[in-house]
Amino acid sequence: MFSNMCPEVNLFDSYHSFNLAKGLACTNGTWDIELRDKFESLENKHFSECLEFSNYSFENTFNGIKKKASSQNDYCYTYLMVNRENGRHKIGISKTPKFREKTLMSSEPKIETVCTRKFITRQLAKNLENELHDKYAEFRKRGEWFDLKEVHVNEIIKILSK
Repeated sequence: MFSNMCPEVNLFDSYHSFNLAKGLACTNGTWDIELRDKFESLENKHFSECLEFSNYSFENTFNGIKKKASSQNDYCYTYLMVNRENGRHKIGISKTPKFREKTLMSSEPKIETVCTRKFITRQLAKNLENELHDKYAEFRKRGEWFDLKEVHVNEIIKILSK
């Protein structure tokens, strides 16, 4: 069984996708190896829910040939966003958080950026994102979305404001 997979991974990233779900925007699924790898997709989502992945793939692929990942040396942000409709918070990274906010607003119109922190490399931003995901894992609802208490939001704002 797998869950909370980015829908674009199975659609566009053959290297990281789950073999039985290749070409499907599947985020949750099960399989039974004893039944000849019978695969059942439990949840599909539209790949537009993960626009950053396709944008990154597009920017780093030309005519099927991967370019050297220059984004590893470019600045990047760790961000905290809130969905004002349900109160959940998203902890993520993006080279352009305002653009990311707009892509999320296409499906969730009440998304707002709470705070961002700029790093000189994507890896540094990713490291902080991972630390925050680990620290607040018990509050994770789906993917990078968390049901945080006010004290946790204030802690994250303090960390991102440094």
